[in-house]
Amino acid sequence: MEIRVEERTSNLLATNSELYSEINERKRVEEALQYQVEFEKLLAHISTRFIKLDIGLIDQTINQAIKQIGEFVDADRCYIFLFNHDSKTMDNTHEWCNNGINPQIDNLKEIPYESTPWWMSQLLGFQNICISEVTNMPGEADIEKELLLSQSIQSLVAVPIAYRKSLIGYLGFDWVRHEKYFFNEDVAMLTIVSEILSNAFQHKWSEEALAKQRAHLSAMLSSISDGIISIDTEGCILMINNAAKTITGWSNEEFSKNNIKDILKIIDRSTNTFLYDEIQEMLASRKNYSFSENIIITTDNVKKVVFCSSTPMLEENDKIIGYVIVLHDITEKKKFEDRLALSQKMESVGVLAAGIAHEINTPMQFIGDNTTFLKDAMGEINNVFGQIFHCIGEHMESNEITSRNVDEVKRLISESDLEYLLNEIPIAIEQTLEGIERVSKLVLTLKNYSHPGTKEKTFANINRSISETITISRNEYKYVVDIDLDLPDDIPWVYCHIDEIHQVLLNMIINSAHAVKEAVDSIKETTNA
Repeated sequence: MEIRVEERTSNLLATNSELYSEINERKRVEEALQYQVEFEKLLAHISTRFIKLDIGLIDQTINQAIKQIGEFVDADRCYIFLFNHDSKTMDNTHEWCNNGINPQIDNLKEIPYESTPWWMSQLLGFQNICISEVTNMPGEADIEKELLLSQSIQSLVAVPIAYRKSLIGYLGFDWVRHEKYFFNEDVAMLTIVSEILSNAFQHKWSEEALAKQRAHLSAMLSSISDGIISIDTEGCILMINNAAKTITGWSNEEFSKNNIKDILKIIDRSTNTFLYDEIQEMLASRKNYSFSENIIITTDNVKKVVFCSSTPMLEENDKIIGYVIVLHDITEKKKFEDRLALSQKMESVGVLAAGIAHEINTPMQFIGDNTTFLKDAMGEINNVFGQIFHCIGEHMESNEITSRNVDEVKRLISESDLEYLLNEIPIAIEQTLEGIERVSKLVLTLKNYSHPGTKEKTFANINRSISETITISRNEYKYVVDIDLDLPDDIPWVYCHIDEIHQVLLNMIINSAHAVKEAVDSIKETTNA
């Protein structure tokens, strides 16, 4: 009986022990599951915080993340090292330390790979480093063991941080106050943390690279002298550079509030009328578009001559998403061209100056000669009439003019050149008037040629332009050719730049006259030889 009681008691104790062990195991599993669930919630929370995070907050969020994880796994220190494969060094970039633990981040910069050979061989092989007891590290890790013990580290975990199969650093946890034993699930969760951090770093570096590219592009666009305006398909302005603001006179705020149709007020340079449909035609076009040399009106109503062109921006499927408009300000260039044209005109007039002076001098000479003649003639006539008046004047009132008086008058007339003078004076006056007309015509033609003219096209009389050009260049051709004009009176006025027509006609006449002269001189030399 006693034996049976002892056997049943032994069986009950064994059963109770098994039940107790099972309960403890279930409790441990439940706690482990709860721990894993809480860890997963923490990782989900951390991962969510990095979504669409502003680049300026990434480092701050990383520090907060390693603090939360460090506290959750009851670590004493949590840190991140990033690698510089070019210099084969690593830097401690982020660190969290528990209360009473001294930070090491400032002392761990530019650490050479070769200073921790075993450590680096594990990480470069994308192996997790889990050390529950630093004192039991393998012999090939003596360098690392000594380094860790010098920092009072008892246990640690280091998880590689990789991106696209390239090692960029590692995430580390130190336990200083006690040892830490790791489960595979713990290390797996820490590996997920490293992946979250990897994506965060790549986001940061990508944003920094984009920011750098944007800054470079902005600096490049700012340094371009041409105005650059980017618009969408509706004409809303997306981006402008400084040159565009200078050319149009619009500010950033004004650009952002207005459509391109409000910014570019284009005037046809030839007709001086607003081109309301140019922008609309550009927006409707799928090709490169240009506005030729037209005028835009700035915000302060200044007219600027610009060359406008636009190029569509296309997506990969050739869908137009907007346009890039380039404004090339040629105002100063056109002013320079106008000054150059005037200079060339004046140069041409200067070349003709000697001939023009000769052309003016010839009529002025006979005008002077005729004027002198008329002066002398009038003196002679006054003298003769004075003598005649002296001879018969005292007898005219009494009507007592005698035959002797008449004979005396006839003698005075016959001895004077009165008949000759009366015949020549009208001729001299006519010649003088003709000379004055020639000089006046030359002066007027010269005035028209030297006048700056207008920058815009105007209606002009081509017949008059031809006549004036022939007049001003007469001295260049009169010794080698004769020019006969047969200009119909019904030629309509032409819409043109008359100054340019003048210059072309003048060049044609002078070049032709010089060519004829060279040919004539060549013939003379051949004949004389």
